Amino acid sequence: MNRTQIFSLLVGVIIFAFVGFWLEAQRCDVCGDQWPMLGDVVVILLLIAIIAAGAVVMAKELTSLRKMSIIVSFSVVGLVIGGGVWLALSKVAPEYTAEVAIEILPPGGVDPFSFEPKHPDKDLYYQFRNDKAAFITQQSTLENLLRRDKVRATNWFRQFDNDIEDAIEELEDNLRVTVQRDSLLIELSMTCKDKAESALIVNEMLDLFLKKQRERATRDVRNKLQTVTNQQRRFRTELRQAEDTLQTIREGTLFINLHGADLPGHMSQKITDLEIGCNNLETEISIVESHIATLNTQTQNEYKEFVREQIAHDPAMSVLTEKLTLLELELAEEHAVSVEEEPDDGQEQKMIDVISRKIEDRSAKIAQDIQESNLRTAKAEMTALTRQLASMQQRLDQAKRDAKDYDNIRANYAQYIRIRDEKQTMLEEMDAHIEKLYAVLESPDISRVKMVGLAPQPLKISSPRLGPYLLAGILLGLIVGLGFVLLGQTTGNTD
Repeated sequence: MNRTQIFSLLVGVIIFAFVGFWLEAQRCDVCGDQWPMLGDVVVILLLIAIIAAGAVVMAKELTSLRKMSIIVSFSVVGLVIGGGVWLALSKVAPEYTAEVAIEILPPGGVDPFSFEPKHPDKDLYYQFRNDKAAFITQQSTLENLLRRDKVRATNWFRQFDNDIEDAIEELEDNLRVTVQRDSLLIELSMTCKDKAESALIVNEMLDLFLKKQRERATRDVRNKLQTVTNQQRRFRTELRQAEDTLQTIREGTLFINLHGADLPGHMSQKITDLEIGCNNLETEISIVESHIATLNTQTQNEYKEFVREQIAHDPAMSVLTEKLTLLELELAEEHAVSVEEEPDDGQEQKMIDVISRKIEDRSAKIAQDIQESNLRTAKAEMTALTRQLASMQQRLDQAKRDAKDYDNIRANYAQYIRIRDEKQTMLEEMDAHIEKLYAVLESPDISRVKMVGLAPQPLKISSPRLGPYLLAGILLGLIVGLGFVLLGQTTGNTD
């Protein structure tokens, strides 16, 4: 093995060793919570690789116990140096990390009246926790933290001479938020040289985070509450207007029952009776019209049967009939006495003819009077029926108008009843919603974050850690010892 190969091996081993050491010292800031042991893994793998490489090289190049003792000695010296460096740094520049946990409740609205547990989607829940954690590390939150009096009074803040940019950079390096996928908690930690100040700063950030989260949640709820309250006020006004309109409708009508789906029984029965009455009157009028038409077309002969009864009770006709009967008897007697002689009945016959004509005239007059009387009676009945029909028709029309008015009033009344009921229902729902919003405002879980407890002062230093320094010392001692032996052997071979 020549010098170039030995030098390349030593440089590569040193570079990879320090990469692993740096990752371990930085506690995986690059990788976050997904690879928490990446630094340890790299260092262990490098150690195995170096030991394997050294074993191969030593198997070929190292044959004496002296060379082995040199490598072991350098490794022990490296171990002692690493421990000494760690001890010196832990005394001169120790760092303490204060940690606190914050419980993140499942996402979704707060229902103070529901006690059933929620089972959110695991990925959504994890993203929700990451969103909450991102709020802590954003610049505005860090600036708000630096405005707090307790933080500004710390030695940690004074070292920046009010340089906010440097302080924010320091917070970005040492104030860490860790989100575990399978945990309900996010872990907040702060590392600085004073353990009391590390606990103070992380607790101040905890308090700031909880207050800001509650302010944001309550601001959203108060905005909703303001909107709902305005709607409630409008619904109350509309409800009052609907009730006033219903009262006006009730006071402005004589109808009592406005809640029925159909006409009241008495109105419906009245219209039915009037319609039947009008139909009956129309029928009677038709009959009377037919009777009048019949009276106008009847002759006196058709009245004989009616006239006979009137003649029997008519005094004038009785006298004329008696005279005619007497004259006919006298004329008959004269004819019986003088059968052989030619009767001189001219005078009596004339009397008989005169009386017969009078009887006929009287019969005609009686028939005419009866006809005219019947006609007048029929016309009078016709007039009475017509007037009765007109009056009943007016009553029917009025009843129908009343029914139509009732339908319109009832429809209008029903419309405002529906409006009132809808507004009443919406107002009740709005009242319940407002009550729920007030309960949400008072709920401690409104921000969906909960404080588990304050961060205590750390009991031991977090940096430097003994393990990485001892491991680095051993690695460096092993590398230097191996290089020293190989370099000495190469120089001896060259000589």
